[in-house]
Amino acid sequence: VQFIFTKKRLMALAKSVDPSSGKTEGLADSEVNNRLLKTTFSKADECKPGLTSTYANMYMFYGGEALPQKEEKVFGGDEEDNSGSMREKLMDKSLGKSLGKSMYTRTVMRNFVDSVVGVNSFGKTYFSLINGMMALGVLYLPQGFIRGGWLFGIIALSAMCGLTTVGIVKLIQVREKYGGSFSELGSLCLGKYGKVLIDISLACSQTGFTTAYIVFMTLNIEEISKEFDFHIKPLYSGLVIFALLSPLCWVRDVAKFATSHIIADLIMFGTCFVIVAYSFVKIYHGLEYDDGKVEKGMSEDNVQMVNWQTCLVFLGMSIYAFEGVGVVIPVHQQMKKKKDFFSALYWCMGTLLLIKVGYAIVAYFAFADSTELEDAGGLITLALPQRDIKVDILEMVYIIPLVPSYVLALYPAMRIIEKGIFRSETTEHPTRRYWLQNLIRTLHVGLTVLIGVALGKTFDFIQSIIGAMFCAPIAFIFPGWFHYKLISSKNPGKGGKLQDIALIVVGFLCLIFTTALTIWQMVVGEQLVNSSQQLFSNRSYE
Repeated sequence: VQFIFTKKRLMALAKSVDPSSGKTEGLADSEVNNRLLKTTFSKADECKPGLTSTYANMYMFYGGEALPQKEEKVFGGDEEDNSGSMREKLMDKSLGKSLGKSMYTRTVMRNFVDSVVGVNSFGKTYFSLINGMMALGVLYLPQGFIRGGWLFGIIALSAMCGLTTVGIVKLIQVREKYGGSFSELGSLCLGKYGKVLIDISLACSQTGFTTAYIVFMTLNIEEISKEFDFHIKPLYSGLVIFALLSPLCWVRDVAKFATSHIIADLIMFGTCFVIVAYSFVKIYHGLEYDDGKVEKGMSEDNVQMVNWQTCLVFLGMSIYAFEGVGVVIPVHQQMKKKKDFFSALYWCMGTLLLIKVGYAIVAYFAFADSTELEDAGGLITLALPQRDIKVDILEMVYIIPLVPSYVLALYPAMRIIEKGIFRSETTEHPTRRYWLQNLIRTLHVGLTVLIGVALGKTFDFIQSIIGAMFCAPIAFIFPGWFHYKLISSKNPGKGGKLQDIALIVVGFLCLIFTTALTIWQMVVGEQLVNSSQQLFSNRSYE
């Protein structure tokens, strides 16, 4: 919720003179509460019960920020809300130029708003968290285990799962005490540059997540087209996808895409199950590929516990696999019993860890020797026998709901960019503003398509870079810093400072070294021979 104020301050402002009419606004308590709700949820629908609305609110309130669901006035003719003057007075007199001062006054009213929007049970919160963090990047985890080795992969996923959970807990603890969105907490701790850094990280990470959609669609369309004896290159399918997605991203009411997002998540779990089933078949019986050759699981000679040459690449991928701070805050906002949220979070992260580690390790031992997996840039679905009708159906069924799901997933990044370009006071020429926003959204879609088409075969490296450069600050650095400055520094006897500092240090190490080494490995490729590989060759390691 973007603007939350204490009832006492609102009552004082309600008795002041309205500059638009020159009259004194005296409001009863009930009218104050009505005005408060209208101000708090202005340009955004209230959170409602139901799974689809929960999914929609995860992205419309991404990072705790109220991202308007509909434009205020596109072509004119819509009547303004009568509380507009009150909202302006609240913004001018309560917020002023210092966001930090007003945030201390928000706690009381945030609790009041929580009592209005808190509707989700423990079970619905648990499943919402799981689906919010189960991204398409899970299909690259087997390739990540090849990069890191099976033992290093288990350790890295477990460590990043634990650290991400700690970061989320610290962020929620800060938010419970001070209120505000993720970006507003950045303003409180680091000033205006903190808000900018957080907005950039959120927008870039979410753009990276949606780029994975483009890679999946273009590469799978290419493989499916080969089944019909014609070849659709990723460039051509990317142009078609761009033409389809661009007008869909102009839609302001993105709640209608929530159902397709749920379907895509369910298919994702089904895809993981199918891949595990094929993996067991390949390990014990072998799979027949298009050339008639039967391939069995990975040979023991090629099993690596730690791949010292490229293991750090997987660190970024493991951060990417669990980062979900942006959707956690609105899910927490919608939970009915806030005290049970951490239990739901722990169960969610434990479930995701078991699913991802189990799926990745089985697929690793089945497909690590597969040349198809390397040729596909690590996308595991392309390592399955492409002449199998069941595989073709799975790929085609998955592509269809990804199209509207892409729009919902990209929505937070688009709104963050638009809110940075179009300030709230920009109300003149609404039609021009509407089409300028459409142009920006079209360019944004074009960027994801360009990256997906150009770098699709190296997207495992792109995942690692996104995870280390943008997800690590969101998951580790900012939550640790917020907790250190706003809670631990004011309670020195509770021993939370060391945890906060450790979380910040880990975040900076991942940001600097993992990003640099991943880019180096991506550029140099097979020519890279580092000292760790020489020190830990297969013979000396054994």
